[in-house]
Amino acid sequence: MTDGFAIFLDEARDALAALERTLLALESRPGDRRVLDEAFRLAHTLKGMAATFGLAAAAEAAHAAESVLATARTRGKAEPGELQTLLAARDRVEALVQDAGSVDPARGTTVRVDTVRLDAIVDALGELVVAKSRLEEIARDATVPGLQEAIDRLDRLAKDLHGAALKARMLPLSIITDRFPRMVRDLARAQGKDVDLLVAGREVELDRAVVEQLADPLLHVLRNAVDHGLEAPEERRAAGKPPRGLVRVSVLREHARVLVEVVDDGRGVDVEKVRARGVALGMLGAGDAARLDEGGALALLCRPGFSTRESVTATSGRGVGLDAVKAWVEGAGGSLRLSTRPGHGTTVRMRLPVTFALLHGLVVVVGGERYVLPLDIVATTLDLAAAREAGFAITDLGELLAAPGARRPRFAVALERQGPRVALAVDDITGNAECVVKRVHRRVAEVPGVAGATVLGDGRVAVVLDVAALLP
Repeated sequence: MTDGFAIFLDEARDALAALERTLLALESRPGDRRVLDEAFRLAHTLKGMAATFGLAAAAEAAHAAESVLATARTRGKAEPGELQTLLAARDRVEALVQDAGSVDPARGTTVRVDTVRLDAIVDALGELVVAKSRLEEIARDATVPGLQEAIDRLDRLAKDLHGAALKARMLPLSIITDRFPRMVRDLARAQGKDVDLLVAGREVELDRAVVEQLADPLLHVLRNAVDHGLEAPEERRAAGKPPRGLVRVSVLREHARVLVEVVDDGRGVDVEKVRARGVALGMLGAGDAARLDEGGALALLCRPGFSTRESVTATSGRGVGLDAVKAWVEGAGGSLRLSTRPGHGTTVRMRLPVTFALLHGLVVVVGGERYVLPLDIVATTLDLAAAREAGFAITDLGELLAAPGARRPRFAVALERQGPRVALAVDDITGNAECVVKRVHRRVAEVPGVAGATVLGDGRVAVVLDVAALLP
């Protein structure tokens, strides 16, 4: 692949993404002259680019879209039937461009090869951060003049290098969010609904690994919003709402964390119906269901196999959705929360690490062994007796892990999760740590609750836990 053709592929993808966004805007504002002009310009640009590189079929498809848009400009508005023709022409151009490049539709092959080397650099720099922590441990008992000053300088350099490497691996969230408006539109149309999707924070940059893995969970949440949350136009009118539903996706960077929110203005969740459905599915008894507060009831939505649908559709009713989202979010060291206002809508909040390369964790001791809990799932730590008095449901971490050795639980780690207040009983808490998570042998990785391993500052190996896999 020549450099010129590689540049064409990148520019064509950008133009195709922009054209799709513009056409979807045109659907809701068919008489907006500026939107019409922008769509025409993009179609014309794609036609010229494709022709320049000898892609005659792609140029012809772009020309067909350009002709439809030229007629719409003369008329002063786009007709509903023309939008489907334009979207189909745009898809045709995209398919032909992808075939010509024989590359991944999201990023080129060249970029993927380069990221292998970049990942190795990030891993090595992460190890340097851990080695620096080990040096700090040794230096505490040393009296060498200038040693601490040298360690402080090493600390700054290691963090600067690691941060620079991580920044090079960052990608804007727009790589996945730009495909959502079309998906939401098509899903809503199939159900006879009209939906506007607003995305704020698409420019926020996250680690490539986070961006790539976030696509499926976000897709699940959006499908739930359109399928379960939003009402049909006539139902919305009867409730005094605009006939077009609204789904908002917002992304906010919070230092080493990112907050992703999906909010719909639909009917909200009927908590009583959720309780009754949980009983019907045998997930809990009627007495337990009656005692559940709203948070506990909403947590049922994240249980495997839970669905409020009596029948299966193309997108719902199989009991696969929010449980998969919860498992992924918590497995990534994040947290998931749901809230609802009947008649006004539902909010799904996902708080995630910006990168998987370095984990901020809490180191605990169980049976003489050290384990690391992702810090984002930790609400607070307290004395075990105080946790019991505060009404936490205590779960012995040692029993969950079948940990060998003598155990004497004295502390509790309260978890940041929706539903009943849960705390893990541990023998000791040694403090926070920055960890480079390493993969473990396949047989070890298959053990429930094991997310990986890390080397702590004192040189000892600790298991990094996936709490979501340990608790129901």
